[in-house]
Amino acid sequence: RQPDAIEYTVAKSLFDSYLEIGSENQINLSEDIREKCRSDVANGAGAGLVAFHNFGRAERETRAMIEQGSLLRFKQHLQRSSDEYFARDQWERLGLPPDTPMSYKNFCMWAKDNERLFDFFDCIQRII
Repeated sequence: RQPDAIEYTVAKSLFDSYLEIGSENQINLSEDIREKCRSDVANGAGAGLVAFHNFGRAERETRAMIEQGSLLRFKQHLQRSSDEYFARDQWERLGLPPDTPMSYKNFCMWAKDNERLFDFFDCIQRII
């Protein structure tokens, strides 16, 4: 279960670090959700609390883009690679047969080797 609200300072830090356009760790995100998060942060400044709903949407959208986009393209590239040894080696490093579909569990195993890409998820999970 996700929280209803998070502390303003935490929300502001998440937004400034990961959602703000041009931030050092900016994640790919739809403009709609980015702007809703920006508005939530601005509206929560006085109250000290920010609604979490749109930050949760940001996390789900980012996860879906990775699972259906870059990670899937990475796997397909490995499978089409002229260097089949490399492709097979990468997939086998995860302990997966070559025909195994990408699942959330497989994604998490892949993510362990790409920790820096997932700081945003870590921050969201600490809040939840």
